[in-house]
Amino acid sequence: AMQNIAITGHNLTIVQVEGTNTEPLTVESFDISPGQRVDVLFTANQDPGSYWIETTVRERNIQDVKGQAILQYAGSNATVPDTVPAHPAWDDTAFGEMQQDSLKSLDVSSDPESVALNATDIKRYVLVGTQNVYTKDDGESKLLRWAVNNVSSHRIGPRPLIERAVTASEEFGWPTAIPDTIDMTTE
Repeated sequence: AMQNIAITGHNLTIVQVEGTNTEPLTVESFDISPGQRVDVLFTANQDPGSYWIETTVRERNIQDVKGQAILQYAGSNATVPDTVPAHPAWDDTAFGEMQQDSLKSLDVSSDPESVALNATDIKRYVLVGTQNVYTKDDGESKLLRWAVNNVSSHRIGPRPLIERAVTASEEFGWPTAIPDTIDMTTE
């Protein structure tokens, strides 16, 4: 199923789709298909605090299935945000078509070298969202689990999986097992 991605209070700028540089397109949310690659930039220029990064299912009537992570500004208190981002309705096909029609390949002959490519203080994380079938200890029950880089977990307090994955990668190197998670690669 297609997903829509948004960050509360932040605009997202699409700059590349499937390895092709695009004219920057600034949006509040964007649709992404399974297996599709989209490079998106955003500026952390809001008031210090916590903001939801959220995905919702599109073009399938599956209500209340969301992927969530928390964007936490440095120096702010760790809290669960009150406001969720806005997403188009699951059956709003015009939204995705309009967004796709707005994407234009960039004329590389006029593309100045990006400042971001030369920056030294940028951290890059590659995150792949997957769905896996997890067999419970009884050997019978099967659950569909959302995962990030094939790691899934139960939500434990305000520390979402993405934060624990980043923290573990900084502490122990990547890849590594994250405490209280299920490694889906062994299923």
